[in-house]
Amino acid sequence: AKIKWPIVKARVVGLLIPYLVWSIIIFVGQAVFYHRIYPNRWEYVYRLLVGGATGSYYYIPLLIQLFLLSPILVPLAKNHWKWLLVGTAVLMLFVETLRYLQLFGLGEPVVPALINLTPLWFFPRRLFWFALGIVFGFHIGDFKPFLIRHKNKLVAGAVVFYLLSLVEFEVLLSLSGQPWIDFFSTYTTTIYAGLFMLAMLSVEKLKLPLTPQIMDIGAKAFGIYLVHEQVLELVGSLMFRFAPWILGYQILYQPIMILFGLGVPLLLMRLVSRLPYKKLYKYSFG
Repeated sequence: AKIKWPIVKARVVGLLIPYLVWSIIIFVGQAVFYHRIYPNRWEYVYRLLVGGATGSYYYIPLLIQLFLLSPILVPLAKNHWKWLLVGTAVLMLFVETLRYLQLFGLGEPVVPALINLTPLWFFPRRLFWFALGIVFGFHIGDFKPFLIRHKNKLVAGAVVFYLLSLVEFEVLLSLSGQPWIDFFSTYTTTIYAGLFMLAMLSVEKLKLPLTPQIMDIGAKAFGIYLVHEQVLELVGSLMFRFAPWILGYQILYQPIMILFGLGVPLLLMRLVSRLPYKKLYKYSFG
């Protein structure tokens, strides 16, 4: 099995154009509303390359890298999937172990140098999950009987490791002696993510209420992703300024953020889709 370059090119361009459009919009908005201006043009170029316009945009350069690697990964996933998964899993665990060592000040100066070479936007940290998705695409029929047979164990394991991930983070925070640590993919969160995906794949027919509406939101996920963080930052800032008491009540704060984080991008996408110039939607939201 091979993947042809025109397919890869179409995927990359479909990500790249909306990403550049919204990155530029964000840079302009930061300058106008927050007076956040970077010292020279090369800083803007660098941020475009690494997804630095806003925090969540790291994922788009990462996804582009993975698509560019897909002509190599697809044949491996088809014919040598065990070696592919073992190799990418070892790479992922090595990269994430570096974060543990850094947290406790071990391995200097080698560990900090290796961490600088494996930022979140660079593919080694997420290559395993992309490879796993391709492998499932080819071999899901081989995995399905095993997944169905152990469905309850997978669900229970996902719940247990989700709880353990919360405990592990607090333990790491306590042992490090720091008031706060940046989030990274710990061992327990990685295992939880894997078990959660396997548990979802073990379900043969899952009926949910409002399935058509959920599917419609899923189809617009990239557009929501491009816009939601700026909406959340604006709504959070407005609440902090005009209704700070809401911040103390998560039962109010979270629904408000979810409502605006989903509602505003969907409304914006609906408005743009009704404009006479049809390609504007494609260039804005993919």
